This record gives sequence, structure tokens and C-alpha cells, in this order.
Amino acid sequence: MDLDYISLGAKTKGLNLVGTGDFTHPKWFGELKGKLKEAGDGIYTYGGVNWMLTCEVSLIYFQDGKSRRVHLLLHAPSLEVVEQINDVLSRYGDLSSDGRPTFTNLASPDLVELMNSIDDSIFVIPSHAWTTWYGVFGANTGFDSLEACFKDKTRKIFAIETGLSCYDEMTEVLTDSGWKRFPEVHKSDSICTLNLKTGKIEFQKPIKVYKYDYRGKMYRLKTGEVDLLVTPNHRLLVGNCSPRKPPHFFLREAEFLFNRSKRFKKDGVWTGKELKYFTIPKVGARHESQGPSGSRIIYGKKIPMRSWLKFFGSWIGGGETDEGGDGDFVILHTKSRSLRSEMVKLLKRFGY
Repeated sequence: MDLDYISLGAKTKGLNLVGTGDFTHPKWFGELKGKLKEAGDGIYTYGGVNWMLTCEVSLIYFQDGKSRRVHLLLHAPSLEVVEQINDVLSRYGDLSSDGRPTFTNLASPDLVELMNSIDDSIFVIPSHAWTTWYGVFGANTGFDSLEACFKDKTRKIFAIETGLSCYDEMTEVLTDSGWKRFPEVHKSDSICTLNLKTGKIEFQKPIKVYKYDYRGKMYRLKTGEVDLLVTPNHRLLVGNCSPRKPPHFFLREAEFLFNRSKRFKKDGVWTGKELKYFTIPKVGARHESQGPSGSRIIYGKKIPMRSWLKFFGSWIGGGETDEGGDGDFVILHTKSRSLRSEMVKLLKRFGY
């Protein structure tokens, strides 16, 4: 890293306050001490930009019968306090290693206590809170709440770095009551998810539902079977496209997938109840033979599940519904003669 280039980049982007990052690294801290000028209230200046003294640390420890991995941000009020922080943390790990320093067997509450013993104005903030592996709420190595992570030190945690990512308002998600657009999803819904360890499809209730205004880039990812509009930092489950290797799926931010070959994970192991039939419910429909305001009842039909899924899958891939003068219509678009012929046979088998 280089203060001059960071300052130039910050001004190019219109930023006037930047975090130093990595103040625990001896060489980087030496540059910070040599170049930053104190401006007061914990702010320093250099290159026409204001700076805050920040770093991120990695904690790996065992708690409540589970291995925990958590990344935490540290904000220090002065270079003198940073020196004290580095002196204390050097007893727990190698500060000269590249990237964020890793401390094993140092739990999150203990780190907060250590920092407060140095200076009460040191802030400890959970980083990228929902990241699967190192977020405080991460599915694999995190916790279900701040209280579970920080215990009696939770009152010292006044903020979290969310790193929020999102879909647009038109994207649909499968719930236990059908497909819903994200603005329609509530905490009472059970969402269709994929267990990455077992490969099984599971329905789970969301811990929280976040809706917020966003102005910035969005990434459109569209294939014959996938159509998404997401924020650049939204992570997607993708795999390699090599025909010679079995697909290995992993989570990757959308911005790194743009204009690159990838394979989306679109299936999972279903362990639910196997149904032999699907029942189309009874509906009322308008009918001109009964006059302008006439109607008739279309009774439900019991259809073999495999036949129904074959039709329904084709409709999802290239169909729509439409409301006409005589009622609602189910429309299927296809240029394939064989598929059209197969759908006609299915509909006749259904009794239409």
C-alpha cells in the first residue's frame, strides 16, 4: 500500500475520509507515523485527504462446541494508542505477516476487553457481518446474535459493518407459499435454501429481512435459465465450466463474474414427501355463453405428478399468463416442434 496512491484514488472518487487499514503491520505503521499529520479528534491528514486509524484482525477460536472465525475492525484514536495496541497484539500472533493478522485462541469478548484496557475510545466493529466464513453472523463459523459472540461485552459494540448485498425488487424467491418478489417476503416465510455441506434443499425462516434504497451499479446476469439483477458485492453460487472436470461450486461476488464463463448451481437434493399426483384446483371463469356477466365452474383435475412437472417446467422456461376478455390464459411459447407436440399430448392427457 502507498499513502500517495491511496490519496490520489480517494480524491478521484470524491472521498475525503479514508481508513488507513492494517495499522498492525510494522512497515505500514512506520509509514503512517512518518507521513500522517494530526488534525484533532482522532483524524489525521495527508495528501489532501483525512484519515482514520483502522485495521482488521482475524480471530480463530473454539466456543460453545464449535470452531469460530470472526473478522473485526479496530478504530484507534491516535498513533500513540496504535503503538500500544500493536504491543499487546504482538503477544498473540505475528503482526508482520501479509494481510490481516490472525490470532488463535483469542475470543471476541477477550479482544474487546484488551482494547478497552488500553483506551476506552478504541472501537471494535464486526466486519462484513454476513460473510459465510468470517462474518459474525456467518452460516459456517459465526453466531446467531451479537450477544452470543460478545457476551457481556456486547454493550461495547455500537456498530457493525454490514456489507449489505441485495437483489432488485423484481427478483423472485421460492417460499413455502410460492414464489414471491423480495419486497413481499416476511420473517414468517420459509425460504428455499441450499445446504452447501449436504447439497440438500432446505426451507428456512430468515433471521431478518432488509429493505433499503440503493444507488449505484447493478449487475445483470442472464442465461437461458438464470435472470438476476444484483448489487456488485452480492455473492452467487457458481462453478467452473470445464467439461473435463466435475463442477466445483463456490460463492463469488457478482462483480468478479461479469463477462466470465461460469456455471450456476440450479439443483439440489430434495428430501421432502414424494407426491404421485398434482391437483389443479377448482376455479370460476367467465363464459360468453352465459351472457356478458356469465360464469362457469372449471372443476379441479388430478394429474400424475411427473406429467405435470414436465409441463410446468416447460412453462416456467418459456411461458406466461394473460388476462383476456374470456378469462385468464396460460400461454407457452416455443419454436420447437417436438416440444410443441409433446405439450399438446400432455394437455390432451390432462383433459384439455
